[in-house]
Amino acid sequence: RGRSAETLQHLTAAVDWAQKSGNRDLVTAAYTRLAGANHDLGDSTRALDLLNRSVETNPHPSDAVRLQYLTRRGMVEADLHEAAPARADISEALALARRIGDRRSEAQVLIDLARTCDRFDADPAEATSLAAQAVAIAKEIRVPVLEIGARNQLGSLLRQSGNLGEARTNLEAALDLATRFGEHRDEPYVLKNLGQVLSR
Repeated sequence: RGRSAETLQHLTAAVDWAQKSGNRDLVTAAYTRLAGANHDLGDSTRALDLLNRSVETNPHPSDAVRLQYLTRRGMVEADLHEAAPARADISEALALARRIGDRRSEAQVLIDLARTCDRFDADPAEATSLAAQAVAIAKEIRVPVLEIGARNQLGSLLRQSGNLGEARTNLEAALDLATRFGEHRDEPYVLKNLGQVLSR
């Protein structure tokens, strides 16, 4: 909790510095980071307020800054149970990532969109397709941490649909990547999903 408070203090100071610099993209990026920290601490309402404030400050950010803003706002809206705005924002972020050719962001946004669709839609087919696309891109650009997250999401969706064999394959592949590359951020979630697969 102490580190979290320190992080918020640093990011609040970063917003102040960005405002003094006069660079609107820096202001939007700083607000987005501060919103992300609040969101990660569970304060989605505060996070959305900060994101809205960043738009008021900079209505026309650069593509890269807007991409991060849209993704974060969509995830915050999802946690506030605003399904339609969340899906719209993350879908717009995906279109933007594809337009500017940012493959790494495209993979991450695909994971976020798959998670959002899984959360609010009864049919898992679209979410499964999105997660599979994320796996393919992450593997192609060779970013293990993204491939782990994508395979975990895909494995979870396949488990829910009863495709336990493919779910296990993806989850074990994710676990292997985590071990080989020392990328342990998503490992607890992978282990949880794999445990649920093996127990059925």
